[in-house]
Amino acid sequence: MSGQVRTIFLCLGLLSGTIVQTGCGLIKIISKPEAFVDNPKGVGKVIKAIEINGLSYTDENFIREHLFSQPGEIYDDGNNQEDFVQLDGLGIFSSIQFETREEGDEVVLVITVSENVPWLPSIALSITDENGVSIGPAVSFSNFMGKAMKLSASARFGGTTSYQATFLTPWYGDDRPQISAQIYSLSRQNKLDDFYENSLEANLDILWDIGGDYRAGPRVTMIYMRSDTTGITHNDDNSDQSYGAGFFIGRDTRNLLSYPTQGSVLIFDAIRYEGSLRTLRSNFDFRLYFEPAKRHRLALYTLFTFSSGDLITDIPVWADFHIGGTNTVRGWELDSRRGKNQMLTVLEYGFMVLERKIVRISKIQMDIGIQLAAFADVGSAWDEANEWEQNLIAGAGVGIRLIIPTTGMLRFDFAHGQPEIGIQFHIGSRERASAQRFRVR
Repeated sequence: MSGQVRTIFLCLGLLSGTIVQTGCGLIKIISKPEAFVDNPKGVGKVIKAIEINGLSYTDENFIREHLFSQPGEIYDDGNNQEDFVQLDGLGIFSSIQFETREEGDEVVLVITVSENVPWLPSIALSITDENGVSIGPAVSFSNFMGKAMKLSASARFGGTTSYQATFLTPWYGDDRPQISAQIYSLSRQNKLDDFYENSLEANLDILWDIGGDYRAGPRVTMIYMRSDTTGITHNDDNSDQSYGAGFFIGRDTRNLLSYPTQGSVLIFDAIRYEGSLRTLRSNFDFRLYFEPAKRHRLALYTLFTFSSGDLITDIPVWADFHIGGTNTVRGWELDSRRGKNQMLTVLEYGFMVLERKIVRISKIQMDIGIQLAAFADVGSAWDEANEWEQNLIAGAGVGIRLIIPTTGMLRFDFAHGQPEIGIQFHIGSRERASAQRFRVR
């Protein structure tokens, strides 16, 4: 069977929920089971025991630590939702189901899960307006040591040549911190500032629970930048080194981490950079989610970034912001505005035309869905305060979202904003709220 025909059959299978035979094995698509039922039995009774079924790779004691429900406590009708949020946030299960069984004056909570494969060779994909598509091999451990630690390494080639390694511990919700570390090497043609870039970035975050859904902790970072063109870097040898230290504080009340439909995210971080880049850079990041009806979602994203100091003197050419395009303001050309500060706001309505389903390829399980979207973007980049309003640009359009593992989302958008260029087509990866935080967009 040819690759094109095979792809067509696979797409039909995704839409119809049938079984499709392809060259890579048996693919089965089934509706994603409900996490729990309304009006569970045993509400108000003491939890006698918790049974967990379906674990092969995961440490059972680790899962029990993450449950809101505990033996000896009263079972409430909100327990399932709390437990589901905790387990879904680990990112290691393709389905989670809850049931209860009454035993006299007590109740037994039965949790049945389907585990994702704990490690998987995969394809690393990045899409930016500036450098197009970069793709390459990756290996990802989503459940390292059976404790939901994430460890990954990837290489991408094409529009850019990049190598990346990341490490992330799960969120425990007690006195243990969450640790996030990343190192990223990048070689590319920096089209916005007209030079060939070789850069290396490293970041480390250590976050603690400080109560009330808030997290806080220190953040350190390092950036090395080398240019093939004079005048891009502060140093005469065409290379810059900068080091930063600061703090992060945030609050996260999303009902789900994989695809939130309710709740909000509030983040404030500030980093003081020294070396070639000398600035205090702060970010205010707010994300709000509503679910007006089943399968409908309304989302609002707002990001403000402020930088102290002056361009060229304190902030090298490579460290300013450029807006316009897929991950900033759709409907506008890349680099329509630039400056040391930025503001980006998105209002997006989505309808889940294909509710999330579990795709099984042999023993591998993935969670996918298809969403239609309508959106409006507003943004500005500026240096002086009086430039903020005059640099405002806006665009609006419609698109389709593929909810997939690894990148989380692929976005295909048609937008209009810039008067002289008509409708623009944009392709992006990851949720827009995350993608707009990247240095290369």
